[in-house]
Amino acid sequence: MKEKVDISQNTWLDIETGTIHISIDRVTVSMIVEDFLDFFDDIDHARIELMKHPDFVVCIVEEGDDQRLQILPRPDEDDYS
Repeated sequence: MKEKVDISQNTWLDIETGTIHISIDRVTVSMIVEDFLDFFDDIDHARIELMKHPDFVVCIVEEGDDQRLQILPRPDEDDYS
């Protein structure tokens, strides 16, 4: 039986311990699988709030054939004059 399963480039599941591991930059967050959906809901809520926050803008970043959304601080009005 395979003990570790790659879920994505930065996420893997350890079946033996029942833990999921998410690597962000040089930090890895590990939790039991039962807590994952609560963690995901918190992160998804933060994403939604940032996307509608007036101090940030959402833009599309193109990398080759791929496109992804990115949240950036809204530029000052002075940056356009």
